[in-house]
Amino acid sequence: ILGNAYHLYLRPGLEIIKNAGGLHKFISWDRPILTDSGGYQIFSLAGFRKIKDEGVEFQSHLDGSRHFLTPEKVLEIENTLGSDIMMPLDECVHYP
Repeated sequence: ILGNAYHLYLRPGLEIIKNAGGLHKFISWDRPILTDSGGYQIFSLAGFRKIKDEGVEFQSHLDGSRHFLTPEKVLEIENTLGSDIMMPLDECVHYP
C-alpha cells in the first residue's frame, strides 16, 4: 500500500500516527507500506512554496501554516510513520 508522507505529516499529523503505534497500526495493515515524500504535491503548490538548496519551504494548503522540509526531514517523517519503503524528497522539474 502507498502512503503520502506530505499528506500524513499535515493531517492527521505525526504525533497521532506515532501514538497509534505507527502507520501500520493506525490503518490496521500488516503488510509492507511504501511512503512517497509528497514532493509532487509540494512542488505543485507553485504559489505556496519556495525552493532552496537545502530543501523546500511551503505553505500548507489546509491551514496556511508554513513548513520547511529537507531530504533528511522527509526521511525522519517516513521513519516516524514506520514506512517499509521510503521515497526521498525529490524535485519535480518542468517538462520543456
